[in-house]
Amino acid sequence: MLEGGGAGYINPRSLAAAQLKIAQQQGASIIRETVISVKSNKARVIVTTAEAHTYQAHKVLIAAGAYTNMLVDPPLDLALKPRTILLAELPPSETARLAPMLTLIYKLKDNSDLSSIYMLPPIEYPDKKTYIKIGGDLRDEPAARSFDELRAWFNSGGSRAEAEALKTVLLDLIPDLTATTFLHKPCVTTYTPHRHPFIDTLETGRIFVAAGGCGSSAKSSNEIGRLAAVLLLQNSWGDEALAADDFKVKSF
Repeated sequence: MLEGGGAGYINPRSLAAAQLKIAQQQGASIIRETVISVKSNKARVIVTTAEAHTYQAHKVLIAAGAYTNMLVDPPLDLALKPRTILLAELPPSETARLAPMLTLIYKLKDNSDLSSIYMLPPIEYPDKKTYIKIGGDLRDEPAARSFDELRAWFNSGGSRAEAEALKTVLLDLIPDLTATTFLHKPCVTTYTPHRHPFIDTLETGRIFVAAGGCGSSAKSSNEIGRLAAVLLLQNSWGDEALAADDFKVKSF
């Protein structure tokens, strides 16, 4: 299926920068610290950071992705799935040749390692080098059962075997690809049992959550954030077109 019109890709760094800029324009303060605790008392919600600072708020929205359960009790039913992505660095001539390339999502029928892949056209990254990026879903999906395992995963640099499986698919799709080098990096996706994000109240009138993008939330992050913000401000679900029950949290 070929999708025209507004089809393409989202640069997550640019998206996050734009969202933060808009937030500041609306009066938000951006505090770049690592939250390690969210607790409530009779008057306030207390947020503590690893930098030994505490902040007080009437309401808090937790949107911490794979690290959400570090901040909530009881833990939510979130499956943490380590992923590896592959980057193929391109020389200028190959960048120009592949510039018209489309963004691709491809379901694989006969691949023993991967059930599907996504692939992006040549993009310049912050290191000023241009890469084609490919990632995918393993048929035998690994899982991180603790934050220590997740930390070890990121420290490991990702799976070389998964990277090789991705490289094989990439070269099948572009057999004459000329790449300067191949790099692989670790990633993680967070899944909910119902395959919708959790957008719900954890403590009435106080603590709310938006988590569990199921590998597809970048393109939807503005709307996910809007739904969560309306819930926080109104203390009730604010979208008649969507059922609140579809986004309810489930705990272990």
